[in-house]
Amino acid sequence: RAARWVLTRCDGLFTHAEALAERLARDYPGLPRAAHPLPATAAGPLLDRAAARQSLGLPAGGRVAVFAGLIRPYKGVDLLLDAFASLPAESDWRLVVAGEAWGGLGRQLQRRAAGPGLAEKVRLDLRWQSEEELQKLLSAADLVVLPYRDGSQSAMAPLVLAAGVPVLTTRVGGLAEVVEDGVNGRLVAPGSAELLAEALAALDHERLAALAAGARQTSSRLTWDGYAAA
Repeated sequence: RAARWVLTRCDGLFTHAEALAERLARDYPGLPRAAHPLPATAAGPLLDRAAARQSLGLPAGGRVAVFAGLIRPYKGVDLLLDAFASLPAESDWRLVVAGEAWGGLGRQLQRRAAGPGLAEKVRLDLRWQSEEELQKLLSAADLVVLPYRDGSQSAMAPLVLAAGVPVLTTRVGGLAEVVEDGVNGRLVAPGSAELLAEALAALDHERLAALAAGARQTSSRLTWDGYAAA
């Protein structure tokens, strides 16, 4: 009620997702509105991959996926763990989950990650990550996974793409306005560990390299000039 009281008294509405702007148009007809995704601004230049992996205790070879950011139930990290648990035992995928977990969610994820099929594949670092630590994670990563069940947009997605790291995420809110399926990442339907696992299995080194090249082009599409113009 408080949010609606404020919004009905605004002269205009600006959002970070066209999908949200469309919803606001239904809820607040007649109010001027505009939308533009958050600009793609990298956290900093990537570090040497081998050195970054060594400092994180990750194998030099193989594929590394990362989830980074505040961990809340709607972000679907439990689904990501289920997806990794279903990968074949011989899969070279490894996962790092880095971020502060809300409430008792951290304990739940720790129990799940210690279970069969995951102890050797998953590393949890359940605390707030500094910009320097995030830079190291992105330097070590082949892929960032944002397995959201729901949401309006993600501040992490444009930052990751600007660093030249592709994103596997779901078709919720405005994420599909930032992540282009097959160009700079992959999009799957939300709420499915099976679809996440299938996407991971299909992303070999060659495909990941092609998506990384597409990710580096995102900075020219999602700019502060475009944001200011919107």
